[in-house]
Amino acid sequence: MSLQNRALEDSAFETGKEYVYHYNGRLQIKNPEQPLQSSGFAFRSKVVAQPKSDHTYFKITDFEVDSFNGDRIILDDHQFNYHSTDDLREFIERPFAGTFSHGKIVEIAIGREEPLWSKNLKKGVLSTFQLDLVTGRQNNPHVEEYTTREHGLHGNCETKYLVTEKEGHIEVFKVRDLDLCDKEAHIVYGRIKGHKCVECEAMETHPLSSTFEVKYRLDGTPQHYVIKHASAASDTLFQPFGAGKAVRVVVNRTLFLDEERAANADMQLPDDVGVSDELTHSFSEYGKAQTLEDLKHPNHYITDSKLQNGRQKFVEGLNHLAAFGYDDSDIGSVDTKESGALRFLLLFRSMASMRYEDIEQVYEQNVVNAPEPNRQNVRRLFLDVLAAAGSNPHVAFGLKLLKEGKLSGGDAEHFLTRLPLNLKEHSPALITQLAVRLRLFRSVQHLRYVVPLWDNVQRFSKPLDYTQSQLALSSGYDPEYDYGGATIFSMIQADDSYLPRSLYLKAKDYYAGYSYDTIAMSFEGWGLNKLIDGVAGPRPGSTKNLWNFGGRRRFTREASAKDRKEIEDALPIQDWPFDPFYARIGLSMYGNEIDTWEIDERMLAELKESDKPGDDPWDILTKKVRRKSFFLNNDYVLLVPTDMGVSVFMDFKSVDFAFIDRQKFDFARTADDKFSLDVKRRYVFENRGFSVVGVALTFNETAVGSGSDSRTVLSLPLELKATLDTLNHKLHLQRPLALPWNILNHHNRPSTFALPFDPTRDIGNAVIQLADPPTPLYNKFELTEIDRGFRTDSLPIGLNVEGSMLSKGLSEGLHKFWYEMDWRQKFYYAAMNPHWHPRELRLTLVEAEKNFPTTIELDLSHKFLKPEDARESKFPITFNGKFTHTDDDAQQIRENAEAKPRSPNRLRPYYLRDMYAKCVHHQKLGIPLNYYCVKYMYYSSRLGKLTMDVEYKKLKPLLPGLYYHMTEYHSHSEDHVGFFGVIGEHMDGPTGKLRVVSQVPPRHKCADVLVSTSDGHHFFHPHVPLYSHILEPRVFVAFGYSNIAEYTAYYKQSEYGPPTASFYRGSLCGLCADYNYDRLNELLGSDHQVHNDTLEFAESYVVPSSDCTPP
Repeated sequence: MSLQNRALEDSAFETGKEYVYHYNGRLQIKNPEQPLQSSGFAFRSKVVAQPKSDHTYFKITDFEVDSFNGDRIILDDHQFNYHSTDDLREFIERPFAGTFSHGKIVEIAIGREEPLWSKNLKKGVLSTFQLDLVTGRQNNPHVEEYTTREHGLHGNCETKYLVTEKEGHIEVFKVRDLDLCDKEAHIVYGRIKGHKCVECEAMETHPLSSTFEVKYRLDGTPQHYVIKHASAASDTLFQPFGAGKAVRVVVNRTLFLDEERAANADMQLPDDVGVSDELTHSFSEYGKAQTLEDLKHPNHYITDSKLQNGRQKFVEGLNHLAAFGYDDSDIGSVDTKESGALRFLLLFRSMASMRYEDIEQVYEQNVVNAPEPNRQNVRRLFLDVLAAAGSNPHVAFGLKLLKEGKLSGGDAEHFLTRLPLNLKEHSPALITQLAVRLRLFRSVQHLRYVVPLWDNVQRFSKPLDYTQSQLALSSGYDPEYDYGGATIFSMIQADDSYLPRSLYLKAKDYYAGYSYDTIAMSFEGWGLNKLIDGVAGPRPGSTKNLWNFGGRRRFTREASAKDRKEIEDALPIQDWPFDPFYARIGLSMYGNEIDTWEIDERMLAELKESDKPGDDPWDILTKKVRRKSFFLNNDYVLLVPTDMGVSVFMDFKSVDFAFIDRQKFDFARTADDKFSLDVKRRYVFENRGFSVVGVALTFNETAVGSGSDSRTVLSLPLELKATLDTLNHKLHLQRPLALPWNILNHHNRPSTFALPFDPTRDIGNAVIQLADPPTPLYNKFELTEIDRGFRTDSLPIGLNVEGSMLSKGLSEGLHKFWYEMDWRQKFYYAAMNPHWHPRELRLTLVEAEKNFPTTIELDLSHKFLKPEDARESKFPITFNGKFTHTDDDAQQIRENAEAKPRSPNRLRPYYLRDMYAKCVHHQKLGIPLNYYCVKYMYYSSRLGKLTMDVEYKKLKPLLPGLYYHMTEYHSHSEDHVGFFGVIGEHMDGPTGKLRVVSQVPPRHKCADVLVSTSDGHHFFHPHVPLYSHILEPRVFVAFGYSNIAEYTAYYKQSEYGPPTASFYRGSLCGLCADYNYDRLNELLGSDHQVHNDTLEFAESYVVPSSDCTPP
């Protein structure tokens, strides 16, 4: 009773009366770059409040709504066509109630069976009637500004009040800090395949932020008042890329008292009323499935969204997409072909609402019984859509197919590799079905016994060579757009092999506050030396030559078997005992292990001995294949509540589509030693994605918002005929395929929209609406058209570039892109499009200006030289120079030797003079070789001046037009051309001479280069970057020091082992000694004796044991 009495005391509402309010508002989705274009909806209604002794009854009547979308929307002048719907009349007009204590809601009563949208709209009304004018200022009843905590649709949040009391009325201004709520009041349906990157609050980025405020005008006192007028406003800002694209969702509501009258009839709550003590926005239940039967039921967010089941439409779309493909007729115009990825995305949306029974019927009737020529394509496409849907009934049906053995090994693997990346919910039932506890327990028991046994396997416990192992990390971050990425490469070198033991490559991406392990590949191998040795290792009498692998043939020497036997007996070198061959390759995406491939000697032997049709690698290579593959990259929906009770959704979806058509692969050898190759292939890769911010009006079956549609299509047709004439050393290449080839198409089309909430009811119409949005964010006259052709005389093909880009800020943007961004920033800017700028790009290969033949003949005779043939460079470039001290260093050293006084020029650097003076000073103190003397000797040994004569003859670049264009081009970016690039800029003709003088100032990372041409002209190039130390050597003979080791990777201070091919590392034993002792005497043995016979010389290095252990 105390709560009931307090509810009456805190309000001036009188029992027996009812208060009629006009309640209207609008939600507008704005794009700041186009302030006049927007989409959204508006509503108007009446709210009747009827106070009772225990709580206050409410009823919403005459609720009408109208959506809008246009490129010029001024809401104050817009004519709305308000209308009602059956759902609004059925649910929104049901009475509901709220219990207030000191103006704050402590209990609400709403029908249990009402849809979520109806419950949330009513919570928005109750939140507007909530005012805390008493408990928030208990200590000081007259304070005008105070802070309290208050429940709302975003949860229990910190709320600030500003109260102004005047005669007869009160003005209240209420602001709710949505960043200081008990918990985040949003939910994600789907899966974000990343994790929060930053845990420090001070460094966190906020791609989503919201504000909320209400202004009230009350009649009465803080203890007894009636709300005369209330005006609420909220703003939700979505900005995932920092300073990039922003979308604002602005909500305005107005509540004002229209009539105060006697209650003619008491309101009655529904029979199924449910009572709750909080106003938090209600979302669909998540992860509640406990049993397999629960798993067969649709997910709650599907049923709550009223997505209808279009099974017949799904079957039509499935058959259409299964027959979809590319042929030769669309090579020149791939952009006019419909989007296979978009079709798959609509199929995915259609299947997401299907029930378990419908999925089973589609599979049994339309997949199993599909026509034979297309049955495998239908089955594989069905599994792609089933794995992409990833909801409870889809997972349950997929597991049923696996359990009953209705999928082949390849189809089962195909389904299971995609399913983990697209699971929409993690429920106890799902984990139980996937885990199979008994098998998991058995696996754990086996591992307990097997893993310790690996420690006793010699090849698994061999030491690693960490000195030769590498870890490379390349990363970048753009603070302006809050995205970046990293590439990690590691190589662990084996101690007993020249091949690495393991390789690891990983690419990570970061954007919108999340870090993604996008893709990773790993490789581990043991005994690979045996495989390489069998393929490329030299053999006695063989024509193979490891030191020139892939080059000219090594002709056998005329040595008898007796001579070879004498050499082998004199040099008892033991073959290395190779480990068994084994390799493992792993692939993971978004932190999930996708697949692992293992190869060992047993598999190679089975492959070699297999006589089954289709198992031969050649049969696999030449087999005709026409295959499609779909992969759902992103699929998640973020729902954020508003104070009105309508949630804003942010929907992100992208699909990858790959089409492979291997039509022909013929390889033949004729009697006259000609090899012919005829290949015809077609590869098409497409990525289609949508990023949408909007509102789904379930009660009106419409969705309004703003979004961006992006599509990238890469088409690679391959048709080639090649003939190799080994006798005449000729290679004939023929390109039968006719130009043009449309190889790349890309578009990004931002727009605003007002579409049916469920587009899958009419897939054909949805394809048209999504492919060509009726309200683009930018009109054609706001874009700059691009149409340029690039043709040269040296290439048989040309390139046409067509498209359009946003005119505003185009020149500044291009300059920033090309000259101020590194390669990683360029990649992310092109891929992410952080501003949602409109883009159209079409690249087409066309015929060149001249009529180039489609057949090219190449002369390969220079590849088959004999050992006795004379060889010389066809394009000789001679560098003849010497290193000396720089002019300034030489002058300071000379002045030190002559004891000359310092120059009066105080701006001139005197670092050598100063070091020499300190050296002499400490010598006088009795320290002959002091620190400054050593430092002076070190720095005075620097030879920073290079004087060089360059002579070049018959210079013929491969692409002369491009070469001379690049030599004349002056880069305005920070990456200037290097030393050899400076020299190349002055090679004007095919023959010439240059004089180059390069001086590296002390403690500088750049050189001053003077180039003199043969006609007497001099060109000075300051600040030429040093990409190596070759222009600044030091030779410190007195201490036996040289920094030549910093210049070349081939120099080693002490080397043990043959400085020949690295192939012999781990292949043969012996041959161990210091080969750098005296390189002038070729037959200097390990005992430092000069041998007269090559056999004795070789024998001195032999260790006759299989494990390389010296006697």
